Order: sequence, then C-alpha cells, then structure tokens
Amino acid sequence: MAGAMGDGSMTVTGVQLLGYEVLQDGTYFDDTLVGGLSGMTYDPINDVYYVISDDKSEEAPARYYTISVGVDPTKDADKSVTVDFKDVTFLRNHGHLYPEGSIDLEGIEWFSMNKLFVSNERDQNNVPSVLRLNPNARVDRSLKLPSYYLPAYDGEDQVSGVYTNLAFESLTLTPDHTTLVTATESSLVQDGMYSTHSEGSNSRVLEFSAPGFQPAHEYVYPVGPIPKGVEADGGDNGLSEMVALDNAGTFLAMERSYVGGFGNTIRLYETSTAGATDVSGWFTIAGKTYTSMSKDLVVDLETDLGLVPGETIDNMEGMAFGPTLPDGRRLLVLVSDDNFNPKYQNTLFIVLAVALEPVN
Repeated sequence: MAGAMGDGSMTVTGVQLLGYEVLQDGTYFDDTLVGGLSGMTYDPINDVYYVISDDKSEEAPARYYTISVGVDPTKDADKSVTVDFKDVTFLRNHGHLYPEGSIDLEGIEWFSMNKLFVSNERDQNNVPSVLRLNPNARVDRSLKLPSYYLPAYDGEDQVSGVYTNLAFESLTLTPDHTTLVTATESSLVQDGMYSTHSEGSNSRVLEFSAPGFQPAHEYVYPVGPIPKGVEADGGDNGLSEMVALDNAGTFLAMERSYVGGFGNTIRLYETSTAGATDVSGWFTIAGKTYTSMSKDLVVDLETDLGLVPGETIDNMEGMAFGPTLPDGRRLLVLVSDDNFNPKYQNTLFIVLAVALEPVN
C-alpha cells in the first residue's frame, strides 16, 4: 500500500471489528443533550478520549466531552463495548461562551497535557478556522490559513474558498507531534465540484508545521464518487476524518457517504503524500498538472465487516487511535454524528483493532 521503502512509513495489514455501542436516544449528560459527535482524539496521559460536538451552541454551548471506552473481546459485538461519559467542557473565546450560530466544531486533536486543537467548519460568515485551546478550553490562537480557503463572492455568487458546510471536518497530528493536518471535506469552489454519482472531488489536505504551526505543505486527496444509487437519488460523499499512521505522510482516511433509501456508506482508505505534488500556494488546481495522494481501500464497514446502515452504521464523522492492544494492534474508535435527529439517526461508537506494520 502507500509509503516508500525505508522512510519510516507504516501500512495497515488487517482490520477486525471488536464491537459497537449505540447510545440510547435522547441521552443527556450534565444537562447537555449528547449529539452531533463529529470528532474525537485520545489522551494517552489520562487514558481518556475527547469527543467534540458540532452543536452550534443551539442545544447547549459549544463543547467537547471526556469519555472512556472499554472493550471486552470475549463478548458478542453488540455487548462488548462500554462508553462512559465523564465530563463536559465548554469552549470560551475571550472569556465568553460561543453564541448561537457562531461556530461549527468538527475535529479535535490532543497535543499535550496543556493543549488541544479543534477545527471549526464555519462561523456565521461561513469562514473556517483551526483553533488552539489552552487547559481551560479558552481559544488562545487561530492558525493562519491560506487566503484562498476563505469564501469570496462576486455579487451573490461564490467564486472561491470552501463550499458551505464542506470545509474542515478532519484533524490529526503526526505521532511526533510536529505536523498538524486538516482537510476540506470536498473541493474548494475554484478547484471544482463536490462528488456526484459519476465523478469524485478533490479535497485539499493542509499541513501546519511545528513549532509555530504555520501553513506548510498542501496536497490533493481524491474523494470518490457517491458509491450507491443514481443521480436522481441525490446524496453526497466526502472526506470526514483522517488519522496519521506515521511521520512520513501516511494516513487512514474515512470517506462518508449518504444516499436516501440506501443509508450511509463508510469506507477507510490508506493514503499517502509520498510522490504527491505539493500544491501549497496554488489558488486553484483546475487545469493544472499535479499528482494526487495515493489511495488504497482498507475496509468497507458494510461489505467487509457486516455492519448494517441505519443500525450499526450511521453518519460516521470522528475517528481516533486509542491504546495499543496486548497483541500489538492499535485500537481504533469511530463515532457518528446523529445531527441531533435521534428519531432517525444513532449516536454510535464502533471499535476496531488495526494491525500496522513498517513498510520494508
């Protein structure tokens, strides 16, 4: 799969379903409605996960939850996973809670015992951002973005920047914590269209380099076409999350699709920047010659693992590696965003065991 010989690259050699848990509809924790869970990250110091909600401060102020995830592999898949909510933390900007409609949090990444990063898909003006939080969940920095990510208009027509609600879903750090990576869910307006049943889209993958976390390299990830149905069925497909496998530019990418009547299709791909063109500074890739990131299918949750759309597969948006298992495999936890629509959607945690090996 992806990776170059001798550069420290890792590759996925196996994926096993360990189990899942579906939260009861209308679950509350500390007077907040649990929902919209869109990103997660693992804190190895405290052995907990932080799970971000994309609530736009409508049900409760913008927040993330602290949870633990337990797995008993001796039990059946529907009984083996236990998720416990331990705390809820509200974000503050200049000392104030975020007002309604001012933020749309999608990704979260643990940096150190004192810092977290979060990705914000849009503010009230549809402007995305990547924010750094201090230990009190106060925003202490907004990372600089290339100007061509910001929405620009000619009259009422958008001519460049991120499409509305198709911006920074994903957020990940390399294991050495030197590179923070986010990506657009779909293409930029000036780069092309979002995915259809006949054609895919081109997401921008944007790296920020430590210690200053300034914009650095930038690559193109090829999102696939909508995998089910036909054009008349509508639907979408986008890049909803990435997790770094190594320090050499290899990632596990999650594509999330939904088509009415078919439900969600969730596929994990191994992808790499090795050999890909660095398009940083390119206002547009349209009409240009470049090499996209490589991409190899690792697992389809339905066809490979036997999970069922609408029951044990839903709108999966978050993904994080947890601790290393006794046999050397890595725990991988996926979480779904129910869009605060518990009558028709589930808040669901899926736990996988992933085998990783060096590329020889």
